[in-house]
Amino acid sequence: MKKVKYKNITIEGEHFEELHVFYDNEGNLVVLPLLFSIDLTRTGSVYSFKKISSKDRFKTSEFEEKTVLIRSDISRNTETTYLGHLLKYLEYCESNSLPDDDLEHCTEIADNEDISLFLNHEYPNQIEKYTTLKGMKAAIAAYYNFLTHLGITNQRSIRIKKEVRKKLLEKEAYNFQIKYIHSNLINELLLAPKTKADNLIIQCGYRLGLRAKECAGLVLHGKDGLNEIVERYKKEENDTSLYPIKTEYFEYQLKSKYTKGGKSRFLYIPRNMIRDIEAYIETERADIVALSKYPEPDGLLLNASNSHFGKAISTKHASTVFRHLKSIVSSLNEYHSFHCLRHTFATLLYDKKIKEGNGKNDALREVANALGHSLDRNGDAYKTTTRYVVMRDYMNIVEKAA
Repeated sequence: MKKVKYKNITIEGEHFEELHVFYDNEGNLVVLPLLFSIDLTRTGSVYSFKKISSKDRFKTSEFEEKTVLIRSDISRNTETTYLGHLLKYLEYCESNSLPDDDLEHCTEIADNEDISLFLNHEYPNQIEKYTTLKGMKAAIAAYYNFLTHLGITNQRSIRIKKEVRKKLLEKEAYNFQIKYIHSNLINELLLAPKTKADNLIIQCGYRLGLRAKECAGLVLHGKDGLNEIVERYKKEENDTSLYPIKTEYFEYQLKSKYTKGGKSRFLYIPRNMIRDIEAYIETERADIVALSKYPEPDGLLLNASNSHFGKAISTKHASTVFRHLKSIVSSLNEYHSFHCLRHTFATLLYDKKIKEGNGKNDALREVANALGHSLDRNGDAYKTTTRYVVMRDYMNIVEKAA
């Protein structure tokens, strides 16, 4: 089985700039996949089933539910990906055909059990990522929905089994060291520090999604410093009549000089973290300032070690703190680092946005903005951000298993 890409080809008077054509091992044209390829190239869309409800004209209290085929647009990249997946499915059909079957030429006869055997047993052993399996499922569904539209076959029930999904995600987590930190371990990390400053360091990664070096960019004094936010928090706490509704998240701009790529961004600091910042300022930080021989820095977090007592923390300080705490929280893996807190923040934010009803692309854009990631020229997230789709799947499994 092979797929050949033709450029500037004309079929029955219709011109295609690019068309993918499938041939079996003997060089024979495979017709149904070709029809799917033509439709995909011509329309840039695929069929999917949707359930709709309508009222019975004579029984106004009853609704009739039916399933209909609708078209949905897909990108050029997705078109190419679907055809690549279809090739692998056809290769499987060809290698598993009986002598008189030629299943690759008669894919319409494959039933739910045949498709499930490939999707849930054969193909998962060939791949490393759950997203690859999801892509294969989507491609096969699009293909059979197209055949249903032509009246060649009936609707297929194409599903990935829960245990297959779980096994692949665990495999992916092991192979690629998915760096989501379980909520139980986060709680241990928040309880492990002996100082308020170290606790805030963990919160900077987990609650704000900061890079390690960006922790040094939290400024207390000066215009738009955290001091202004803390004062506003205190006013809300002390005068409930004037502030009956309390601010849940406080906006703070992390300046570009502290960020990767020199791009400033807004942080949204939870109220309980502002409470912890206030407590740190009034206790540990005040004591360090009083005892230090250096002028008070503008930065929020100050170094308490003997050699740098009273100076602003360095850009490596957060990583040093995390390494120390990792020796206390023994359940953390060797590959876990401070940056994993940032990954965990992003995974939870993506999950929150999806649950709020945002589409995948909108949710990823929100995550990209929160992390300071760039968007492409179409305003979509790059792969550095889209990884959180898989991390969310992994998160849902490990959190439920706990």
